[in-house]
Amino acid sequence: MQQNNKIAINQMFPKLFMSRLIAFVAVAFLALTPVAPALAGGHELPPPPPGGSAPPPPPPPPSGDSAPPPPPPPPSGDSAPPPPPPPGDSAPPLPPPPPSGDSAPPPPPPPPPGDTGPPPPPGDNGPPLPPSDASGEFDPNTPPPPPESEFDKDQIANFDPNSVGDFNFNQFANFDPNAVAGFGADQVANFDPNAVAGFDANQFANFDPAAVGAFGADQFANFDPNAVAGFGADQIANFDPNAVGGFDRDQFANFDPAAVGAFDANQFANFDPNAVAGFGAEQFANFDPNAVAGFTADQFANFDPAAVNAFDAIQFANFDPSAVAGFGADQFANFDPSAVAGFGAEQFANFDPNAVAGFNAEQVANFDPNAVSSFNMNQIANFDPMAFGGFNAEQFANFDPAAILGFNADQVANFDPSAIAGFNVDQFANFDPQAFAGFSPDQIEVLDPSFMGTFDATKIANFDPMAMGGFDAEQFANFDPAAILGFNADQVANFDPSAIAGFNVGQFANFDPQAFAGFSPDQIEVLDPSFMGTFDARKIANFDPLAMGGFDAEQFANFDPAAILGFNADQIGNFDPLAMMGFDADKFANFDPSAMAGFDATQVENFDPAAMAGFDADQFANFDPTAMGGFDPAQVENFRPEAVAGLGRDQVINMGIDALAAFGLDQVQNLDNVALQGIGDAVPEFDDFDIDVRKEFLGDDGLRLGGVGSFEDLASQLFGTPPSAEELAELGWDQSIVKVEFDSLDPSAIPDGVGDAAIQKALAAFGG
Repeated sequence: MQQNNKIAINQMFPKLFMSRLIAFVAVAFLALTPVAPALAGGHELPPPPPGGSAPPPPPPPPSGDSAPPPPPPPPSGDSAPPPPPPPGDSAPPLPPPPPSGDSAPPPPPPPPPGDTGPPPPPGDNGPPLPPSDASGEFDPNTPPPPPESEFDKDQIANFDPNSVGDFNFNQFANFDPNAVAGFGADQVANFDPNAVAGFDANQFANFDPAAVGAFGADQFANFDPNAVAGFGADQIANFDPNAVGGFDRDQFANFDPAAVGAFDANQFANFDPNAVAGFGAEQFANFDPNAVAGFTADQFANFDPAAVNAFDAIQFANFDPSAVAGFGADQFANFDPSAVAGFGAEQFANFDPNAVAGFNAEQVANFDPNAVSSFNMNQIANFDPMAFGGFNAEQFANFDPAAILGFNADQVANFDPSAIAGFNVDQFANFDPQAFAGFSPDQIEVLDPSFMGTFDATKIANFDPMAMGGFDAEQFANFDPAAILGFNADQVANFDPSAIAGFNVGQFANFDPQAFAGFSPDQIEVLDPSFMGTFDARKIANFDPLAMGGFDAEQFANFDPAAILGFNADQIGNFDPLAMMGFDADKFANFDPSAMAGFDATQVENFDPAAMAGFDADQFANFDPTAMGGFDPAQVENFRPEAVAGLGRDQVINMGIDALAAFGLDQVQNLDNVALQGIGDAVPEFDDFDIDVRKEFLGDDGLRLGGVGSFEDLASQLFGTPPSAEELAELGWDQSIVKVEFDSLDPSAIPDGVGDAAIQKALAAFGG
């Protein structure tokens, strides 16, 4: 019925206007023309006013016209009111005639029966509805409604809910801001979605909070973005959760930050994921902590990264764990460091592995220690290495051992040394071997010695050589012997000498031969002598020659004789001379002959005389001639006779006279002839040589000289009692030599003091 009334009123408005215009023209015409004295029906018109001229009567109406006769003219000076319409005529009084000289336009023809008049202009739903009488019919005597701006709250409250849908943009824009409070939910629900764009912030601010719950998504979608700033918390709290999906980014950007705290979880859950990008930091800061649980992953993914720093710990604590997977690295990077303490284990477990790369050290430092237990290997692998400096011991202590495998070398390199103490054995056992390259000396220093048992050769092989200086003796003592094989020379070179004392024989036996090249003298000095038995020739061959100076006699004494073959001349050249006492005959016997060239005289001086029996001819042949001066008589006496065959002239002539005199007959008999000649050339007198040895130095021709060149023997014969034949034989005089015949004796050649008796004895001694 109401809808029919509205249609009827809309159709009637053009007819009313046209009929009143016609009436106005007719009255004006009658006022200016004479009229008949009486109208049909017996009514008499009043006489014209004095001095006036009655207007002419109007022409008779057309046949069938039911128009009434004109009313009598008013008294002089009065303007006659328009006559009331005859019964059944709803036309209003005619307007006054136009001023003299004006030509009024001809009235438009009346509309045909049933015509509702011209339609309203496009987009215009017509003026506000005119009042009607009690019967619902239009009352022409009731004045038209006021403009929209003149409606008050009470009037608006009585608007027909089914009719308000005809209001348009411009009309809504002109409503009194105070009056819109009269709109109720039934009316709001019927607003034209396109027309609501006319409301401004002042108007929205006055809407009844209970009424705004009737807005639908299509209406919200058309709100002026600047106007939504007018909504308050009470109004927002009543928004239909199913309708808020109509809001877009520009609108959200303009919501009053103080009011958004009224949104609840159901509303948040229905926000358009693309629209939430419009929220700013001030708004995020005011979100109800309980309400943020409504956000989904798709929405989180679109939050403005620059704005998320406004969230606090309480809000983070209420985020839906499954939704936090929507956050990206750019967003994580902007989280308030103090706020991340609100995240729990369930939330951490759902973080996008790629997104955690956004966290920094300051944020990490505030992670809940109990929550980090939910991080998995893939998440850990993507953390920014620099961020790991923020983890502390309590946090590391709670890491899932299976997740530890995600650590890489760059991340490990940034561990706070004090935090490493938080790891336990099970966690350390799961470190990726490649990650060990990240450890530094100060980090290794704090490793619990019990962790060492988790290392295998592959892990050890990846340690940064510089990091080795962090290990101490207690830590080395706990290494798995099988893992020792992983050490290389560069790593060994950085061992703290005091820490090496921690190794045991079982561990040392497993060092890679190539690793021995890393040992230095100060490291070797602290090696337990019992370790020497673990060396083989290959290991020894790899020792740095300069390191040899670290060995002492006790250590050399414990070498496996078979391992000695590994020494070379360069290494031997760096032996500590005092350490030579550690070598025995068995060890010397195994030296590579070519290595003998490394010995010098100071080392030779310290050879154990009993050990000389270990040398053979090839070894002697390779001794540096200048080193031979180091041999003493006690050592020479222990040379094996067959070994001296290796001695050459250059070697023997560099030996001391006392050492040469120590040669025995069996040794001399094995000397090379050239070496023998060298001894003869080097020795000025042979008085310290055994007679049998002397004979070996001279041939038959040399034996012609009594005493085999011993001038003391000759003198004793000249000046003393001549020896008997037996004594001469003992002195080496050969009586079988042909007597010397002297043709003449030059007296001038006889020294002063030698008498005739002495001369005769000498002649007799030589067969004269």
